[in-house]
Amino acid sequence: MPAARRYARGGDLTKIPKAADTPPADLFKILNVDTSNPYLRAIRIQRGFLRLEDLPLELRSRVAVPSRTPGERQ
Repeated sequence: MPAARRYARGGDLTKIPKAADTPPADLFKILNVDTSNPYLRAIRIQRGFLRLEDLPLELRSRVAVPSRTPGERQ
């Protein structure tokens, strides 16, 4: 079978570790980083992943932390 046909999408998955062989992802470490998306930034502050005090001064005034997120019960 030609290589172009065998990997039609261009991916060789033999070098990618299986999920069962990798440690669990530390979501706090991943979400503890600021984002350029203002909505995600507000959610991360609301959920405790980011602190408003840790943001640069120019971003603090632009953060509107929602009182609740979509799908959350009142």
